[in-house]
Amino acid sequence: TALTELAEVKRKLGSQGDRLQGIFITVDPERDTEEVLKAYMPEPMGDAELDTLIDEAIKATGAGSVRDMGKVMQVIREQAQGRADMGVIGGRVKSKLTG
Repeated sequence: TALTELAEVKRKLGSQGDRLQGIFITVDPERDTEEVLKAYMPEPMGDAELDTLIDEAIKATGAGSVRDMGKVMQVIREQAQGRADMGVIGGRVKSKLTG
Protein backbone atom coordinates (compact mmCIF):
# COMPACT_ATOMS: atom_id res chain seq x y z
CA THR A 1 0.00 0.00 0.00
CA ALA A 2 1.02 3.62 -0.29
CA LEU A 3 1.43 3.91 3.48
CA THR A 4 3.79 0.95 3.54
CA GLU A 5 5.84 2.47 0.73
CA LEU A 6 5.96 5.83 2.53
CA ALA A 7 7.12 4.17 5.75
CA GLU A 8 9.87 2.32 3.84
CA VAL A 9 11.10 5.52 2.17
CA LYS A 10 11.14 7.32 5.53
CA ARG A 11 13.11 4.45 7.06
CA LYS A 12 15.66 4.49 4.22
CA LEU A 13 16.15 8.24 4.64
CA GLY A 14 17.20 7.72 8.25
CA SER A 15 17.18 10.89 10.32
CA GLN A 16 16.11 12.90 7.26
CA GLY A 17 12.97 10.75 7.00
CA ASP A 18 11.46 12.67 9.90
CA ARG A 19 11.16 15.66 7.57
CA LEU A 20 9.09 13.74 5.00
CA GLN A 21 5.34 13.98 5.36
CA GLY A 22 2.92 12.13 3.14
CA ILE A 23 -0.28 13.69 1.90
CA PHE A 24 -3.18 11.46 0.98
CA ILE A 25 -6.04 12.68 -1.14
CA THR A 26 -9.28 10.76 -1.28
CA VAL A 27 -11.53 10.52 -4.29
CA ASP A 28 -14.40 9.22 -2.17
CA PRO A 29 -14.67 11.20 1.08
CA GLU A 30 -17.91 9.47 2.02
CA ARG A 31 -16.17 6.09 2.02
CA ASP A 32 -12.75 7.21 3.26
CA THR A 33 -13.77 8.34 6.71
CA GLU A 34 -11.37 8.83 9.59
CA GLU A 35 -12.49 5.51 11.08
CA VAL A 36 -11.80 3.63 7.84
CA LEU A 37 -8.41 5.27 7.31
CA LYS A 38 -7.32 4.52 10.89
CA ALA A 39 -7.35 0.83 10.00
CA TYR A 40 -4.41 1.51 7.67
CA MET A 41 -2.40 3.62 10.09
CA PRO A 42 -0.01 2.22 12.69
CA GLU A 43 -1.14 2.43 16.29
CA PRO A 44 0.37 5.57 17.88
CA MET A 45 2.67 4.98 20.83
CA GLY A 46 1.40 6.09 24.22
CA ASP A 47 3.45 8.02 26.77
CA ALA A 48 4.22 4.96 28.90
CA GLU A 49 5.34 2.96 25.86
CA LEU A 50 7.54 5.86 24.70
CA ASP A 51 9.13 6.24 28.13
CA THR A 52 9.88 2.51 28.27
CA LEU A 53 11.36 2.58 24.76
CA ILE A 54 13.54 5.59 25.61
CA ASP A 55 14.78 4.04 28.86
CA GLU A 56 15.59 0.76 27.11
CA ALA A 57 17.43 2.55 24.28
CA ILE A 58 19.50 4.58 26.74
CA LYS A 59 20.40 1.42 28.62
CA ALA A 60 21.17 -0.57 25.44
CA THR A 61 23.49 2.11 24.07
CA GLY A 62 25.12 2.93 27.39
CA ALA A 63 24.31 6.59 26.80
CA GLY A 64 25.41 8.87 29.60
CA SER A 65 25.17 12.34 28.12
CA VAL A 66 23.59 14.39 25.35
CA ARG A 67 26.63 13.54 23.20
CA ASP A 68 25.19 10.01 22.95
CA MET A 69 21.79 11.21 21.77
CA GLY A 70 22.35 10.15 18.15
CA LYS A 71 22.97 6.54 19.16
CA VAL A 72 19.85 6.51 21.31
CA MET A 73 17.70 8.07 18.59
CA GLN A 74 18.92 5.52 16.04
CA VAL A 75 17.72 2.67 18.25
CA ILE A 76 14.40 4.37 18.94
CA ARG A 77 13.77 5.35 15.31
CA GLU A 78 13.72 1.70 14.23
CA GLN A 79 10.81 0.96 16.57
CA ALA A 80 8.92 4.25 16.70
CA GLN A 81 9.05 5.50 13.10
CA GLY A 82 5.54 6.31 11.98
CA ARG A 83 4.10 5.71 15.43
CA ALA A 84 5.39 8.78 17.27
CA ASP A 85 6.72 12.28 16.57
CA MET A 86 10.50 11.93 16.50
CA GLY A 87 10.88 15.59 17.49
CA VAL A 88 8.92 14.94 20.68
CA ILE A 89 10.98 11.82 21.36
CA GLY A 90 14.18 13.78 20.80
CA GLY A 91 13.12 16.28 23.44
CA ARG A 92 12.36 13.51 25.91
CA VAL A 93 15.67 11.77 25.24
CA LYS A 94 17.57 15.03 25.71
CA SER A 95 15.73 15.69 28.96
CA LYS A 96 16.58 12.24 30.31
CA LEU A 97 20.24 12.51 29.27
CA THR A 98 20.68 15.90 30.88
CA GLY A 99 19.11 14.56 34.05
